[in-house]
Amino acid sequence: MPAIRPTNTRPLAAMALALTAVAAAAHPVRGGAATLSRQASEEDASTSRRGPGGPIAYAVLAGAPTFSARIPAAARTWMAAVPVGDVTIYTNGSPRADRVRSPRSPRSPRSPRSPRSPRSPAVARTIPQRVRVVAPSFPAEEAHPGQMGSWSHLVRLRDAWDTRLAGDASVDWLALVDDDTYVFDGGLRDALSATGADPTSELLWGGALEAPRVDNGDDGTYATDLRNLHGAATGEVGGELPCLLPGDDGYLTPAEEAATSPSVTATSRMCRNTFCPTCAPLPQGAAVVLSRALVAALRPHVEACEAATMGMCEACGSQRLYMCIRYVSGLVDHVRTVSLPGVERAPWKRAPRGGDDPVVSFHAFEHRFRLDSATGSLAGDMAQLAAVANRVKAARGADARVTYQDVADEVACRGAGTYVHAPKRMCVSQVAVIP
Repeated sequence: MPAIRPTNTRPLAAMALALTAVAAAAHPVRGGAATLSRQASEEDASTSRRGPGGPIAYAVLAGAPTFSARIPAAARTWMAAVPVGDVTIYTNGSPRADRVRSPRSPRSPRSPRSPRSPRSPAVARTIPQRVRVVAPSFPAEEAHPGQMGSWSHLVRLRDAWDTRLAGDASVDWLALVDDDTYVFDGGLRDALSATGADPTSELLWGGALEAPRVDNGDDGTYATDLRNLHGAATGEVGGELPCLLPGDDGYLTPAEEAATSPSVTATSRMCRNTFCPTCAPLPQGAAVVLSRALVAALRPHVEACEAATMGMCEACGSQRLYMCIRYVSGLVDHVRTVSLPGVERAPWKRAPRGGDDPVVSFHAFEHRFRLDSATGSLAGDMAQLAAVANRVKAARGADARVTYQDVADEVACRGAGTYVHAPKRMCVSQVAVIP
């Protein structure tokens, strides 16, 4: 996990409360999210696209450093199977190499006085999907303004509602996806349909679930509550705290702890990369999907949520959304969190399996020094998965879903055998059937 820079956000509490009131006036939800959702449902009752597994708006995170390396590969593969208008790619500007300007150009966009916003990466002109350059509402106050992973979840939700969902009642779901993720659109639709939710009326979000992180970098408001919830569930109320946070008696910074610890293997009492397995989980990683009703209900609170969570860690984007739902918006008692089967947080090689269950997504092809990559590159892995999807479609029909077995046979056996997971992982040319 990346290092955390604690930031004191208590002076922003009043700002957050004020922003909630202002935003609610600017984005009224008459009668609450349910009323707005009913209006959308009535307006759209005749459309053939409506349904639990209906239209998905994909909001893809692609920071400047990785945009040019990852987005063309995604655009050629899984995005090509999705209606072009249903995918929006969000970035924080062009990489430095794309910012080269002629001597006659106006002032650099990096200048505080520049009238220009950062440009889209040059490669954005070569893909059909829409690209939007975005920024947090309060960039000067953000702990990690240059790290989109810190703030893009809330910003993408805000922009997706304002520019797409608010004006298109046919969209049922918003999927927040990373640029190193491969999505099987049909599999995701089926997984959402299986929840039984009406996305126009139920406040629901889902994905691959994980325990929330305690030492998330905020001023202690949320971290303390998560730690206390964990302590209460483990019977440590009134006793020794599960771990220490900044401000607690005895807390040591990493440098202080390294200088005083008798051994590098000694157990730390500090909250370092500490998670709360007994707390309500949150969707993480590859695809975080929210119902239309939840996006509508959260939109009036987004700026307040940004202000209240801007000190959190550089990889805490989904946690900021979690804090928004759980603490800032007041919606927590009305929101259902679901695990979406088939949403994977790693490539197939990291957690190999076969079987007939449909797969929804794979993620993080370039992590762990590419040890989990099947081909040696993100582009190669995405092309491989696209080839699997095309073969399945050709062999079993347009509505067939890609299964774990389909992926396993290709990744593990290179299409030359059938993958068998137990009792020993192997590829066999033919599985003998014993009468």
